[in-house]
Amino acid sequence: MPIRSDGEETRSRILRAAGEEFGRRGFYHVTNQDISVKSGANSAAISYYFRDKAGLYREVWSFLQARSAEIHLYWMLHDCADVAAMAPAELKERFVQLAGSLLDWILDGDSWDSEIMAYEREASTGLIDVDCDAVCSPLKKELCRVWSAAYSLEEGDSAAALRIEMLEADIRICCRKGREWNLHWDRDAIFDCAVGSYLKDFPEESKWGGDEEPPVRRKSVRRTQASRDDVSQLELGVTDEVDPFELKPVTLEDLSHMARLQEAARQKEKEERMIEEDAPPIVRTDSDHSFFQTELF
Repeated sequence: MPIRSDGEETRSRILRAAGEEFGRRGFYHVTNQDISVKSGANSAAISYYFRDKAGLYREVWSFLQARSAEIHLYWMLHDCADVAAMAPAELKERFVQLAGSLLDWILDGDSWDSEIMAYEREASTGLIDVDCDAVCSPLKKELCRVWSAAYSLEEGDSAAALRIEMLEADIRICCRKGREWNLHWDRDAIFDCAVGSYLKDFPEESKWGGDEEPPVRRKSVRRTQASRDDVSQLELGVTDEVDPFELKPVTLEDLSHMARLQEAARQKEKEERMIEEDAPPIVRTDSDHSFFQTELF
């Protein structure tokens, strides 16, 4: 039986309200009554359109993913770039573009799939597969391709994948910490804090031109060259010696690193509290790390 126009409006209201509730508090801490109050629809309407909370949760995920993909992936789906043929400057420009899209998706206040994903990574419901999402996975896959091409790695290299996971974690942490610390950061400030360190050492054509291959780890390659040519490391400006009394100004990178450490401690404390409260078990995969699992504001 087709749904009437007023029924479509009610269904859409429920989906939007449920998306916000699930995004703010997670699946386990939201009831049908909460969604009913938020949407202005009665509980019977939720059961009629979605059968139960689990069915509503799946529909919310699909609804939010479709919206986010249309907004944040439109340009990428119509721009099939060949990263292998790009110059270093072009690779850097595309990396900035992709990282910006990932940040915009996480910051999008009208879509809560990013926050739902964060809760799923922390305490999986088993109802949706966040590892095969329609927004974050394509963006990170393309970021891995760009990173691998820039550093002359094989496509699908685990080091590139780990680096992009860290990038996503840094973006999420900076977004949440900026809100918690009332820093009133705008989008550009968050981008500089979270992504700036990844761009600082991005390969440049002027440094690695001609037939020479860009090294994966520049410092180790330069040391090998130094030992081969019998040139001291100090002459090349490479040294691990640090004056412990040298005072350095605090940078945004320092804040980001400190936030990651705080997040790891916070996550450990939260897990211990959940065990004490007999909460649902946390399901992890081998690729998960405590500082990757964040709870957005």
